[in-house]
Amino acid sequence: MQNRMMITGAGSGLGREIALRWAREGWQLALSDVSEPGLQETLKLVREAGGEGFIQRCDVRDYSQLTAFAQACEVKLGGIDVIVNNAGVASGGFFSELSLEDWDWQIAINLMGVVKGCKAFLPLLEKSKGKIINIASMAALMQGPAMSNYNVAK
Repeated sequence: MQNRMMITGAGSGLGREIALRWAREGWQLALSDVSEPGLQETLKLVREAGGEGFIQRCDVRDYSQLTAFAQACEVKLGGIDVIVNNAGVASGGFFSELSLEDWDWQIAINLMGVVKGCKAFLPLLEKSKGKIINIASMAALMQGPAMSNYNVAK
C-alpha cells in the first residue's frame, strides 16, 4: 500500500476532518466536492498539516465526473489505495410533505453517489488491492421522525 486516499465531500465537515487526519500521517490525498472554495480551503489546511494532494470538483451524481476523478488519481498519484465515499446531504420532512424531487436528490447523492464512486474507482482498487470506506449514519440503524428520505438513503 502506498498511502493514497480519495475522499468525496472533502470541502467541509467530516470529509475535511478525514483529510486532515490522514494528511498528518503523510498520505497523498485526492479531494473532491461540489464546492471549489471549500476544496481550496481544505487543501490549504492539508498542506499546513504537512500533507499533500490535489483537488477536483466532482458531483457524485454524475458518473462521468467520478470516472474523470479516478483517471486523475491514476495520472497524478499513480493509483489509489483507499476511497472514502463521504459526500452526503441531509434534509427532512414528513413523508406527505416531501416531493419526489426531494427523494431523488437524497437518493442520488447519499446512495447512488456511493455506488457510482465504488464502480468508478474499482479498477484502481483492484490494481492496488485497496479498500473502500463508505460513510453512513446512525439513521441506517435508528430512524428519526420526519427524515424518511434521509433514513432510506443512509
